[in-house]
Amino acid sequence: MRSLKEQILDSLQDSKIFSLLVFIQCMVIITFVPYVPVDWTSYMQQVDIHVTKHEFNYAELKGENGTANYPACFLYLYTLFYYMLSKGENIFGGQVLYSILYTLYAYFAHRVYKLVFPARLIPYFSVALFFQLTNVSCSVLCLFNDIFISLPMSISILKFLE
Repeated sequence: MRSLKEQILDSLQDSKIFSLLVFIQCMVIITFVPYVPVDWTSYMQQVDIHVTKHEFNYAELKGENGTANYPACFLYLYTLFYYMLSKGENIFGGQVLYSILYTLYAYFAHRVYKLVFPARLIPYFSVALFFQLTNVSCSVLCLFNDIFISLPMSISILKFLE
C-alpha cells in the first residue's frame, strides 16, 4: 500500500486535479481576502467613455490612473467585461471570471512542465506553481490584465512542444 505522501505526489502529476486545486485556491482567496482596487476601476472608466461617448481616441479615454495605453483589443475585451459585469461594478463576478482564466493558465503551464521536466520533479514544480501567490493575487484580487498574455503564451508554448 502506498503512503499518503506518494498518493499526493502522484495526484500532482495530473493537470486536471492540479487545476481543480488552483481553482479552489482562487475561490478561497477571493472569498477571504478583500479586493484590491488598482487598475480595474480605471479600465472601466476608460471603457465607459468609449461606450457612452463612442470615443476611440486613446488620449480621450481617461480613468483615475490616466489615459488608456493598451492596444485596441484591450478596449474591446474590457467592453465585453463592462457589459457582462454590470458596467464593471460586479467585482466578485470579475474575480470569478479571472479565476477561471487563471485556472486555465495554470492547467496549460502544468502541461508544459510535464513535457519539459522529468516526471519525478513535476510534483515539486506543481507546488511551486500552486504557491505562486503574486501571480494569483494579481489575477484574481487586483484584476490585472496580465492573464491575457500569460494564458495565450502558455498555450502557445504547449502547442510548440507538442
